[in-house]
Parts: sequence; structure tokens; C-alpha cells
Amino acid sequence: MIGTRDALGLKTKIVGVVAEAASAYLQSFAADRGVVATNSALTCADGMAVPDPTALEVIRKGAERIVQVSDEIAKAIEFRNYIGIIETRRRIWLN
Repeated sequence: MIGTRDALGLKTKIVGVVAEAASAYLQSFAADRGVVATNSALTCADGMAVPDPTALEVIRKGAERIVQVSDEIAKAIEFRNYIGIIETRRRIWLN
């Protein structure tokens, strides 16, 4: 999202989301230094558990902030994104 926004020259504010049971990205973003380790990352939401240093740097440079949500909300966000991908592919296949 950040790369696309920047490539299009937009000024859209991007807000990151982490699950409450996996707050390493939030803590790392707030610390403004390397990856901050947490004692646990118990979440069913893929991609939210362990920060990747390269991704974290992109997020630091391009995200407005990061918010923490319940694991249920995090799963719902991922499900909505998944449905959006399927819908986009369906539209491409039908055209």
C-alpha cells in the first residue's frame, strides 16, 4: 500500500493494524529503532506476528501510525482483504 501510494504521488494517510496478541510491529514502530521482541505473538492473523526489519523500515517511513485491535477484528480485516482479492480476480476473469 505504501509503495503504491508513493508511486501514484498520493498523500493518503496509511494506518497499520496489529492484533493485541501480537504487538511487536506497534512496539517496534513506537520505539523508532530496530525490531522490538515481544514475549508472545499468539494470533491467527498472518503477517502480524513477527516484524520483518525491511518491512518495518518501509512502515516507519510511510505509515501515519499503527493501531492495536482485538484478534477477532484482525482476523476480520484479513478476511475482508481476502474477499477483496477474490472479487478482483473474479472481475478480471469475467472481462
